[in-house]
Amino acid sequence: MLYTLFIAPVIDKNTQLQAQIDKATQLSQYLNEAQKEMVNLPYFPSLTTVQAKTIIKSIFKRQRINLRQSTVSNNTIKYLFNKIEFDQLLKSFKTLKSKHGITVSSASINRVDSGNVNGEVTLVFVKQ
Repeated sequence: MLYTLFIAPVIDKNTQLQAQIDKATQLSQYLNEAQKEMVNLPYFPSLTTVQAKTIIKSIFKRQRINLRQSTVSNNTIKYLFNKIEFDQLLKSFKTLKSKHGITVSSASINRVDSGNVNGEVTLVFVKQ
């Protein structure tokens, strides 16, 4: 009877508190790992729309890719392209991401013939 009245509730409460401590420890470990990953991320400066357009055009121009701008909205720019080499397109995307932090948020790419594609791409940048 003493066990049921006093000891069992204490054991139950202890179990609940231990579970909360375990969850808090897991969360703390996750946040520490996330913080380490954030520190190791490259820093890309924020860009104006004009700066982002200039960078995008210069990267694609180096690959001899002609883009047609279709829309600009906040921190995204949509471009259309016709009959370009797929390898050059991917190389340009990689350069934009690794050197300037400009990433692809969506793309619609259709094969035209061997190695060439048409489509549209939406690029995202960190806006000032």
